[in-house]
Amino acid sequence: MGLLPSANPVGFTPNREKFMVLMISAWVMVGAIGIVLSWAFGDDIIGDAMGWVIGGATGGLATGYALTIVNPSIQSKQVVVLTLGWAINLAFFEAIVGAIGDALSIALSWPLGWATVGAIGGWVTGYALTLEPLHLQKKQIAVTALGIALGWAMGGTIAGAMGDPLSWAIGWSIVGAAQGGILLWCLNPSKFIFNA
Repeated sequence: MGLLPSANPVGFTPNREKFMVLMISAWVMVGAIGIVLSWAFGDDIIGDAMGWVIGGATGGLATGYALTIVNPSIQSKQVVVLTLGWAINLAFFEAIVGAIGDALSIALSWPLGWATVGAIGGWVTGYALTLEPLHLQKKQIAVTALGIALGWAMGGTIAGAMGDPLSWAIGWSIVGAAQGGILLWCLNPSKFIFNA
């Protein structure tokens, strides 16, 4: 009795490596854009939000583009939902992390704050994938949100642990890799055919 992986669904291309490289590099770029622009716009709530809105829009747009590489049936309305959803979500990034730090502790603000932002962004991403033509199941939204939240929690923990540019790059790489892995799973969940 052997396990054979099933064939890819129609429309799923084998560009997974290119997709993952784009996801990781795009989300490292999101971190850099968010940090630099939030400092450039001023270290207040509006300046922080503006930097992260631009970073979030960049991440959502890059995620949408990357999805078209592995699934050409992704439509522009899905890319728009991703772009706007991540832009709005990251607008509150500093506020969420800061509020958790004020309410609990600064040590918990990184993993919990980043996980919260990841869960919201994961929900937006999962929702975008349920739109036409993919017809993904609504229950995959929860799995997408949880998986992306875990990736953000790990990335936030590493980025906050040391606070230097290398740890930030590693943290944002983990964010991109987690999102990419979850999205690949959503588009092509593992199925096996059992042969006797």
